[in-house]
Amino acid sequence: MLLILDNLKAHISLKAVEIAKSNGIVLLTLPPHTSHRMQPLDVTVYGPFKTQYSRALDGWMRSNPGKTVSIYQIAGLVNEAFMSAVTPRNITSGFRSTGIFPYNRDTFPDKAFAPSMMSDRPNPELQPATANDPDGPSPADDPPTDEPPAADNSLTDANPSTAHGPHGCASPADSDVPCVPSQPGYVSPREILPLPKCPPEHKPNESV
Repeated sequence: MLLILDNLKAHISLKAVEIAKSNGIVLLTLPPHTSHRMQPLDVTVYGPFKTQYSRALDGWMRSNPGKTVSIYQIAGLVNEAFMSAVTPRNITSGFRSTGIFPYNRDTFPDKAFAPSMMSDRPNPELQPATANDPDGPSPADDPPTDEPPAADNSLTDANPSTAHGPHGCASPADSDVPCVPSQPGYVSPREILPLPKCPPEHKPNESV
């Protein structure tokens, strides 16, 4: 007896191999990613079963408009599809179409074994990036100098009359704009949860 299995590791164990060997069963595993062409169940049984189940499901929905299929209808729909798809003719044709029995080594054309291509378009030619600007001189042409570059005071002199605090914020007395620290994304914890203030204490008048 020949038992054809896919190449999934979970379907084969040492105990299963020993039981098959002791009972005269020959195990044959298919190469990876070939079950859709070489496994009879996938080729001529499961495909028609899915088609027949979809037809049975469509027929039930047309006969019961406005209703949804529940677990109580699935068994009957599966039985209808199973009786139509899992037939002796489909089972025997699965062995014939895959070339298992009768044995036919030329069942699949040569193009079925060709490697798949990721794309039918040619690879684009990459142009080398040039850092030189044709309209202006390149940075390499400038003579080196030992003097540090002059600081740009345009930003600091924009508002010379504004007094800045420890975080770079303007003084509240000089501006009505709320304080925004100079660091990007900085949020003061006091803005999230201000410190609680103790209410004034009221002492009862003690009579002498």
